[in-house]
Parts: sequence; C-alpha cells; structure tokens
Amino acid sequence: MSFNNAGRGVSCITIMAAVCRALFRERIILRRHTGLVVITSALIAATLSIAFLAGCGSDTAQARQYIDAAKEKSVKVAQNVQKLNQKGVDLTNFFNAIQNITPDTGAAMKQFLNEAVALQEAINNAAQDTRTEYEKILALGDAADYKKYAEIQIKILDLINQRSVLIKQFAAIYNGVVDYVLSGQPDTPEYEASIQAQAQPIMDERIKLSQQIEQLNQQAADLAKKLNIS
Repeated sequence: MSFNNAGRGVSCITIMAAVCRALFRERIILRRHTGLVVITSALIAATLSIAFLAGCGSDTAQARQYIDAAKEKSVKVAQNVQKLNQKGVDLTNFFNAIQNITPDTGAAMKQFLNEAVALQEAINNAAQDTRTEYEKILALGDAADYKKYAEIQIKILDLINQRSVLIKQFAAIYNGVVDYVLSGQPDTPEYEASIQAQAQPIMDERIKLSQQIEQLNQQAADLAKKLNIS
C-alpha cells in the first residue's frame, strides 16, 4: 500500500505514547514497592512463592501442599509477565520512533496491541488456574489462618480478570484510532480530546486496582509473618 499520510495522527501518537508509558511505569512502581512478580500489571503476591514450614495438623499440611501447587502453576504467569513487560517497552519505543500513522505503521501498531492482549489473556488464564488450589484450602476443616491467606489470594486473582478487561479496552481504543486516521478523517483537537477522555478512566481504574492489590499483598505478607513463614 502506498498511501501518503505524512503528518497524520501525530497528536494521537503522542497521546498513545504517554498513556503507554504511564501504564508500564505503574508496573515498575508496583514491582519496586512490593518486590513481586508483576502481572499486567503486578497481581500475584510474593508470598505465592514462599516455602511453607512444617505444621502440626493434617489440614495445615494439606494447605501447604495446595500452596506449593499454586506456586508451580505461577511459573507460567511469571514467564508471560516478562513477555508482556517487554512488549510494553517495545510498544513505547515504537510510539516514540514513528512520525505518523501510515498503513505500515498502523498494521504494526495493531500487531503490538493484539499481542499484548493475547499475553494478558495468557496471564489471566494461568493466574485463574491457581485459584483452584486456594479454593481447596477454603474447603478444609481447619487451618483458619491458611484460609485467610487463600481468601486474600483469591481476591487478588479476581482483580487479574478486571485488569485483563482494561487491557482489552485500551487496545480497542487505539485500534480504533488507527482505523480512524487511515480512513482519512480529520485529526482534530476534539477527536484527540475524545481519545484522552476514553483512555483516562482506564488509567484511573488501573491505579485504583493497583492500590487494592498492594494492600492485599501487604496483608498476605503480614499473615505469612504471623505464621512464621520464611
């Protein structure tokens, strides 16, 4: 395709780059504050991978086994998190490098976004797979503190699904931007403002979810300390 769209979508690109930087800066902040393996961003508590010490009851021992099973399942989560973080770096660099939206850059942009969505879904699926292990803990007759721990982790897993929906919304907005610009529609200040208005609630919601996750992570860490879990 040999369209001449020089200069088209420049302001939209600037908005997209800023939003992308903000989204991935959030992940970095969470990683620094919590010391966790970050999901999309930062959704599996560090305590997921701690080794539980020997307990003194069968239900407690069973709970430790379920935690170990969740730890093994979290490996896929961590692998896809690394890929998603790198995809975010690549996407931000791409936004910073291009001068306008052409058929070629538009296609590349959509590919980045679609791959990010696919990675987020993979993270979500792997994270939800760990939920079954925590639900087993809730079914135990004893091990009350482990049940509290499982409840916290389940809440975190529920937030994973909410964040994956936001990633899809983010991608949908900017796939629409590409289509709009390439269709020859005017890149007006009003249109740019409408894109920013659509993106801002997503960013605000991600911040809110991240704060909730950070609080839950701290609760899990405090409980681990209470249980003398190293």
